[in-house]
Amino acid sequence: MLGGSSNFKEIANKNVDNIESKSSTSEKLYKELGTVAAKMNELFVEDILDKQEKSERTEIIDTKEKPREEKIPIQEEIPEGIKIPESLPIPEMPQMPLEEIKEDKKTDFRELFDKLFAEDFFDNFKNMGESNTNDSRESNIEKKDSTLEKIEKSISTPEGIKQLIDKHPEKAELWKSQLESIATLNDPEASPAEIRSAQAKLSLLKGQLMEIAVKDELSEAGFDVETQQRVVEGENGGTRPDVIAKNNTDHPIEVFGVTIQPGETLSVECKCGGSSYMTNQLNNHIPNQLSGHEGKKILLTTSDIRDTPTGLANNVCEKYDAKLVVADVSVSEVENAIKEVAES
Repeated sequence: MLGGSSNFKEIANKNVDNIESKSSTSEKLYKELGTVAAKMNELFVEDILDKQEKSERTEIIDTKEKPREEKIPIQEEIPEGIKIPESLPIPEMPQMPLEEIKEDKKTDFRELFDKLFAEDFFDNFKNMGESNTNDSRESNIEKKDSTLEKIEKSISTPEGIKQLIDKHPEKAELWKSQLESIATLNDPEASPAEIRSAQAKLSLLKGQLMEIAVKDELSEAGFDVETQQRVVEGENGGTRPDVIAKNNTDHPIEVFGVTIQPGETLSVECKCGGSSYMTNQLNNHIPNQLSGHEGKKILLTTSDIRDTPTGLANNVCEKYDAKLVVADVSVSEVENAIKEVAES
């Protein structure tokens, strides 16, 4: 019996603790509801205004009105000996003067949102969103190689092509002849043979311009660039790399995202053509070309290579330890720029 009485007292004490905790929670809840009610009052202020206008009330509401004494009975059953108030007053819902309500009617949703939620919460939420956006943008933007940007401009704009032509007077006669032939592509009276010849020269010229632009930019970066192509041995026979450059300086040089140490060689294969041309090259020619490259290997192409079969270009480059560098320029942009120069 004594043991049972002791257990009963322990259970009673636990129940008392729980009830006191509930009472404290109830008081806190009422206070928080009062805060929410005040903010909801501001949110639906237009409804208040409409009711006041309909009743033609023009007096200013007394903001110091005493709290209503209406009580909310507590439904919990309280054990003997525990003192808890029999009722709690309804939290006061602050009012706004009529003139302030009229002015507040112009408030937009953003301002109402600010009022409904704590300013710190909203500011933190906004700043967090802006921070995430900035972080996302920074993480998605890859720093572009300045050498590649200059090459793109040289081959995809009429101004860049003209500067390239002026920079190489030794090729002036050849390029002039090619440009004159290309101009016939816009001649409605040109014969089929003339059109075929012009298309062949256009294809040849765009490749030459890309190759010359790469050589010029590598020279500017500090490389010693071989002016003439030479034959190297590939896995399926001889091939001529478009560009062979050597770092003969006493410091590393970084181009196309690759660092070339002093004494190292860089070989670049240039491809300027449509997706079908690129696919054919990847299947039949590029493997042999890359296999014969010396030193660090680069396959530089127009953006059309993105339309080749998925994984083909990456697989070829991985097999021969070459880096794929894709210019942000399509072959059509290069061709259009050449045609503009030809017509000028």
